[in-house]
Amino acid sequence: MRIETPALLSDDVAEEFCKLYRTAFEPLDVLAAARQSLTDEEFLEELAHPSVFKWLVYDDFDRPCALSFMTNDLTTVPWVSIPFYKARFPDHFERKAIYYFGGLLVHPEYQGSSVVKDLLVQVMLKVGADDAICAFDCCGFNVDVKRFPKLVGDFAELVNEFVDLQEVDVQRYYAYVMKGNK
Repeated sequence: MRIETPALLSDDVAEEFCKLYRTAFEPLDVLAAARQSLTDEEFLEELAHPSVFKWLVYDDFDRPCALSFMTNDLTTVPWVSIPFYKARFPDHFERKAIYYFGGLLVHPEYQGSSVVKDLLVQVMLKVGADDAICAFDCCGFNVDVKRFPKLVGDFAELVNEFVDLQEVDVQRYYAYVMKGNK
């Protein structure tokens, strides 16, 4: 396997990963109160944006089998509050050293292989080399069941001298179920 960092993806590769993205995130539609993914249009737009870093893994048959992406241009992430990150991490913000992790997609044939580790290590090397912050959001399912923040932290610690996980915000959703009037 080999990993490349293309500035742009071909239309067919972007479309293929868009389908994989939709399949991967669709189960969260009923597990999380808020939308957990980009729309197809947003996804393709993000991948086409020059400020989005992309890591593309090719298998031994030269087929794209995994993709990871992040950006230090917070304007490309529709739900991010830029003033929040600017106020919370002013020095990093000023240096454009806040990378928002957009996703990690692995073709089903390669899930459970070393691809996830290989990709996350590359992402964490980039963040660490820039003395930067890797920010992302996770629904409760991805935190409690999939343990994504721990996974990211484990790989970050493999390749970086210092790693400090900070949970910077929590949003909770409530529903009052009511029936009839008094």
